[in-house]
Amino acid sequence: MRILSFDIECANSESKFPSPKGDPVIQIANVCQIHGEDGPFIRNVFCFKQCAPILGTQVLSFEREEDMLFAWREFVRLVDPDVITGFNINNFDFPYIIERAEALNMLNFSKFSRITSMQSKIRDSC
Repeated sequence: MRILSFDIECANSESKFPSPKGDPVIQIANVCQIHGEDGPFIRNVFCFKQCAPILGTQVLSFEREEDMLFAWREFVRLVDPDVITGFNINNFDFPYIIERAEALNMLNFSKFSRITSMQSKIRDSC
């Protein structure tokens, strides 16, 4: 079983909680591991613009936020995880990424499913 754990960082332009309508995703950090293995087989971070090297981690830098988001989405599809986890990804990270892609007019971005024609949607579970 492949497990992907990820976390995003966002810039906030007005010193308050970031909004996907105007504040970019600046980093998406990922760790991929096979359940039962001793350590991860992938450690990387997708960065909007540049960042300093991170020991033991592949740093992928992009000049355009849209390019970073598309590359990350393709990374997720290629890794094809059985489980996606992370701190608060259902209530913040995934909704923020999808809403940010919509704000950037990135058509068909939210196709994360193993069924490639299916769009992922954000909805309240209540």
